[in-house]
Amino acid sequence: MRIRAVCDWMDAFAPPETAADYDNVGLLLGDDREALTGVVLSLDCTRAALQTALRTGANLILTHHPIIFHPLKSVTADALPYALLRAGISVFAAHTNLDKAAGGVNDCLAAALGLQDVRPFGSPDDPQAGRIGSLPQGTDAAAFATAVQAALGGRVRYTGEGKIRTVAVCSGSGADLLPDARNAGADAFVTGDVKHAALQSAAAQNFILLDAGHFETEDVMLEPLCARLRAAFPTVSFCTVHESGFRTL
Repeated sequence: MRIRAVCDWMDAFAPPETAADYDNVGLLLGDDREALTGVVLSLDCTRAALQTALRTGANLILTHHPIIFHPLKSVTADALPYALLRAGISVFAAHTNLDKAAGGVNDCLAAALGLQDVRPFGSPDDPQAGRIGSLPQGTDAAAFATAVQAALGGRVRYTGEGKIRTVAVCSGSGADLLPDARNAGADAFVTGDVKHAALQSAAAQNFILLDAGHFETEDVMLEPLCARLRAAFPTVSFCTVHESGFRTL
């Protein structure tokens, strides 16, 4: 089996043409004609992902965030792309196309939070950007924030008060969708990378906005995606790396 087989499966699952115009997805490093020896899934292509690939003998790393996003001006011996190429490890990225794919990042986030009757929501320019659904039982802001933190890990910041039944989510950085979440009927909105001004705006409107972290709202996708890949390629070794590359005190 060639590396291309997994790349083709990923392209069918999260079509690259659905990625944002600014994005950089697909095979970003390596040779998809090489025989596949194993696959590592990681949110980012980190040193930990590289070390896992070397330890397990894998020669393909599947990531969410592209290892090459902005043009590279140099690739020197201390650069991660250099080490990957020297080791013969290819890197494939599915980013905004995986966010909106059926069964992709946002669907996994909604499932992790226990939402039911999940459907897409978004802006007029990107109607598939997020997901909205309902909780099995109503709750309040403090209890919901506690539940989100327990489900995703990390640390949750939130603002607003009131009863919650309908919840909108957008993985990663989705605070720009706050007006669209309200228009879609959400009682609360869960995303990451929320700026101070956005929290203040939500507080002024007494709308429940939760910042659950960029990494935490996306990392929930790795295990479900890995399970799908194992079912599709039962003879291939797959493993996941849940490593952000940074620490929070």
